[in-house]
Amino acid sequence: MSSLWTWYPSIVWAVEKGEEPEIGDMEEACEEINGAMEGWGTDENTMTEVLGSKTAEERYIISKQYTEIYEEALYEAIDDETGGDYGRAMKLLALDPVQCEAKMVHNALKGWGAKEEHLIPLLVARSNYDLTLLRRAYYEMYEEDMVIALSENLGGEFEKLIVMCAQGVEDNYDPDEVHTEDKVMEDADAYWDAGQGSWGTDESEFFKILVNSPSEHLKAINAAYVDKYGYSMTKAAEKETGGDTEDALLFLIGIKLEDKTASTLAKGIKSTTKGIGTDETGLMNYIIRLSVFPELFREVMSTHEEMYEKTVEDRIDGETGGDFHDILMKLVERCKEE
Repeated sequence: MSSLWTWYPSIVWAVEKGEEPEIGDMEEACEEINGAMEGWGTDENTMTEVLGSKTAEERYIISKQYTEIYEEALYEAIDDETGGDYGRAMKLLALDPVQCEAKMVHNALKGWGAKEEHLIPLLVARSNYDLTLLRRAYYEMYEEDMVIALSENLGGEFEKLIVMCAQGVEDNYDPDEVHTEDKVMEDADAYWDAGQGSWGTDESEFFKILVNSPSEHLKAINAAYVDKYGYSMTKAAEKETGGDTEDALLFLIGIKLEDKTASTLAKGIKSTTKGIGTDETGLMNYIIRLSVFPELFREVMSTHEEMYEKTVEDRIDGETGGDFHDILMKLVERCKEE
């Protein structure tokens, strides 16, 4: 998958162009959700069934139509009625897809220390177009520039890389005028000089080549790099970095360079359950975002099972419980049924 692929459904881009959505009326779904929150106690089962069974496009309409009908944002209504991991999942589903990701970024930055691992799939190897919408939504929701927020809450090499990614600076591929054979060799040499060919790593140049280069150009650089220096760009990234920075670079390389989107995302899901304790937020973010694109999600689920001899459903069963478990499973089941 090219990094120019969007993580947002077609309805987002249709509205962006000023077009009227062609999804049917969601008034009945809005009434069911509202009814589940009226009276004494909240009917979590109904809320799970209604929101969990809808496509991303239908949830988009619900998020807008609910406000028109009840003069209250669905996010705020759910916030008053639910809590815990389940409440956080349902509130994300109550937002449109761009707002949902802006909320995920904000959640990763607030509290006691930034959650770097949550930012990687949200900001690395994203299209410039997606990032433009995401930065705008973040500002509208929090009255703060997302790039500045990242700079203020992160540090070191990871900050440099994530800020560069979040700015949306990938070149448009132009093999005739820009991404020529000479440019390929120039960038291969620069990648060597910034990493293995020097004492210490020039992170700015190292990251710039990986982030700015479109997928087609990056693959050509890698071929030239292997031929001239005997290492892949992946191996160089592993040698020159570590920790969250290495994880982010390998995520980027997996998608932009190696065309291993399904396995890269399957590894991400697996990473939320490694070690002691489950990263419920990380797992939730992956499931909710992947539910936007059922075809991709099915490929990720199949790849996950091949890699780990364990289904995504088994992982959810073993790591979560209660209503939180039920909403994640509902999202998975809906995608498998399409």
